[in-house]
Amino acid sequence: MCDYRLIKYDRPLKKTERVLLVNREIFNKIFDEKYLKVLVSQNRNGLSKSYYYYILDFYKSIGIIEDNALTASIIIPFIAENDKIVLDKALLGVTKNGLVLIDLNSNKYECETCPVKAECKYGVKNVASQLRIKPKGRTLNEIWNNLISQLTKKVINKVVMVKV
Repeated sequence: MCDYRLIKYDRPLKKTERVLLVNREIFNKIFDEKYLKVLVSQNRNGLSKSYYYYILDFYKSIGIIEDNALTASIIIPFIAENDKIVLDKALLGVTKNGLVLIDLNSNKYECETCPVKAECKYGVKNVASQLRIKPKGRTLNEIWNNLISQLTKKVINKVVMVKV
């Protein structure tokens, strides 16, 4: 079971490839409707000027937006549990074709009765090709799970230093 969304944007895309790890609360905040409006569009869309720039500064501070353009990046949420960090089974991929969100912890869709199955296949192919990963699995849920696991291993193996 999962939640899948493909969201078109009209911001320019900067070719900076990076993987960002963010707290789960920040990851969830990105998908608040007001925050999402600022992420996908350069127009204020009915938001006050100060609130629009407050949200824009939030995105700049976590590295999703640079020079008023989206960065081509993958965002993975983590959960801090006592003295360890657990990477969650979800991701946001900023690709040239749109924002791809997959959250395997959600109960919104089931693969057998999923109304966005074709869109989901497109999303997994898009994200996998951007990351140069070949995920395996029988169902889309298994494929996404495998893709996130492979990405997590790839990221963990490259972590050298974390700025505080």
